[in-house]
Parts: sequence; C-alpha cells; structure tokens
Amino acid sequence: MKNLIKAKNHIYSLKDKKTEETIKKFFKTKKGTYGENDIFLGIKVPDLRKLHKKFPLNIEETQILLKSKFHEERFFALINLIRLYEKAGHEKKSFIAEKIYLKNTKYINSWDLTDVSAPRISGHYFLFENHENINTLKKMASSKYLFDRRIAIVSSLYFIKHNNLDFGLEISEILLEDHEDLINKAVGWILRETGKKDEAILIDFLKKHYKYLKRVTLRYAIEKFEKNKRNEFLKGNF
Repeated sequence: MKNLIKAKNHIYSLKDKKTEETIKKFFKTKKGTYGENDIFLGIKVPDLRKLHKKFPLNIEETQILLKSKFHEERFFALINLIRLYEKAGHEKKSFIAEKIYLKNTKYINSWDLTDVSAPRISGHYFLFENHENINTLKKMASSKYLFDRRIAIVSSLYFIKHNNLDFGLEISEILLEDHEDLINKAVGWILRETGKKDEAILIDFLKKHYKYLKRVTLRYAIEKFEKNKRNEFLKGNF
C-alpha cells in the first residue's frame, strides 16, 4: 500500500480552491443533477497523469482508490486501471474488465471518467477479448443508470477506431430518444466519428432516423460536414 499512500499524499498536496471552482463549471454539481454529491479537490488532469507515472498502483490499491469520494482520486484510479488492463494477459484482462471495471460503474459517475476509460477497457475487451458477449454493452445501453449508458456508447469509439462501424450505430439506435443531454451529445459524437470513417454510412443513418434525432445529437453528428450540407441537414432538406 506504499504507493497508494504516497499517491494520495501527493494528490492532496496539489489541491487548489481556485482550480476547484473552475473545474466545477464543467460538471453539473447542483442539487438534482448527476454530479450533485461529487467532491472535487481542484487538480488538473495533466498533473494527475504525471503522478500516475510516478506512483503506479497495483490492482488492490486501484480498487480501493476507485471507491474514493474525491473525483480526482477516482480519475487517478481509472488511468491506473487502464495501464493494468493493457499490460495484462487475457485472463487478467477479463478479471479487470468484468470484476473491477464493469462491477464498479457506480463510481465511474461522470462524463470524464467514462470517456477516459470506456474505450480502452470495455471497448477493447468486447471487441478483442470477449466479442461473443458483446450484448453486455447493448444491455448497458438500456440501463436506467446514466453512466452505464454513457459507457456503452463511448466504448464504441474503440470499435470505430478499428473500422467496425456497425456496433456504434446499433448502440446509437438504442439511445436515440434518450432524455439525458450527456447521452444525446455522446451519440452525436459517435455518429460524427463514424462519418469521419465513412460519410455515406452516416448520411444513410441520419436520413433513416432524422425524425427521432435530438437537435444536439444532429449538430454534433454533422459538425464536420461542409457548411452548405450542414445547413441543409439542419433544415431537413436532403
């Protein structure tokens, strides 16, 4: 536990009230919002990444820190978990992905936490290590828990990176009418990334589902379109 103690001490030494207030602007922490009970220390991500290299945690230490009440400590735990996952063999990858990551999503409860970890852990895992159980992510996309849904859609970024475009579209279809802004934006993000690989596939998807698309999802999806084409899609002229 020596590295855990040292890491926590260094993390606390970096906390800054001014930075905390700035960071809070990017997260919904008011009553009734997803981040209502989150506690921030006020530490910038680059500083956490530097500590991650200086104090690499083992699996036991990582699991402990993942359950921290402090947002930055959970982030630190997740970047350690990515390192452990990527260095592990198949059996250990399965343990990390299923017994640690997917069993503790209640602690992965913010968009930055899902986005830093989901592609490289659950995305890689269900594409290359356990593809036969890919329906796990589809079930998560239908979860009542916001961040299970966010993990499901963001995981598909890893699929897109490796030219598997179908899966992200399948998850997007499940989430098209989601009521949460964090999901609407994520779906648009996935559609945009799909379009970078194959614009024709994106256009077909948008035409097929246009009446169900949230406005913010559409704007994210067509962000890279040429201006006139983007305006025509916003008007529904295609």
